[in-house]
Amino acid sequence: MDFDAFAVAWEAAWNSHDLDRILAHYSADVTFRSAKAMRLVGHGELRGKAALRDYWARALEAQPELSFVVVDVLHGHGMLVITYSNHRDVLAAETLRMDATGWRSRPLPAICLRDVCRMGIHNPASMCESVRMVLILKKEPT
Repeated sequence: MDFDAFAVAWEAAWNSHDLDRILAHYSADVTFRSAKAMRLVGHGELRGKAALRDYWARALEAQPELSFVVVDVLHGHGMLVITYSNHRDVLAAETLRMDATGWRSRPLPAICLRDVCRMGIHNPASMCESVRMVLILKKEPT
């Protein structure tokens, strides 16, 4: 699996704002956790593509200027961490577990913003798992 190519395609999909392109990176039974989802849809855990589509449609409508730039790509056995910054220069990480096809993924515990973790806001133990994983995974040489 080419993890860097996956991250490039993920970034391009997000920057296109095309929900079908974005959702193509996630499995049908995706479980997604985010503090931002809590604020927008009332709960922080979304299950399935339909719930994710609804959340992301609302988020993109509320932020038409949203864009991402991949900062780094880290990977381990069956998993990938994409660190990226958004249009407001906020650093975030998405941790994904890859399935057998390699191109479908199920996000692990959370999308976790660095400033949220550092400041202890909305900071249950599982919330910052993504950022902690970024710190302990090592990028394999290509």
